Amino acid sequence: MTSYDAIRMRIARSQETPEQKETRLSKQREYARARRETETPEQREDRLAKQRASNRRQRCNETPEQREARLAKQRVYNQRARDNETPEKRQARLEYQRSANWKYRHG
Repeated sequence: MTSYDAIRMRIARSQETPEQKETRLSKQREYARARRETETPEQREDRLAKQRASNRRQRCNETPEQREARLAKQRVYNQRARDNETPEKRQARLEYQRSANWKYRHG
């Protein structure tokens, strides 16, 4: 893809409606799901390693505002997960937090 194509694609994405965006993202998710179903364990490990490296690079280069936005989004996600957890899962989470391993990792 040339830089001209990338610019055209960015402009097209900025002008799409929410329905068009959802359709595009839905197709991307479906394609990614199909790819994941057929990948080998080596391919999966390679994909996850690349994803971890990319996430690490993004976190290293983010501004304080971007960092706060990411952490705020993460807090909301974690709170929703805690709100929807079963009593058994809650008990397991609290036991883990009381364990020596959690104290070692989180201070």
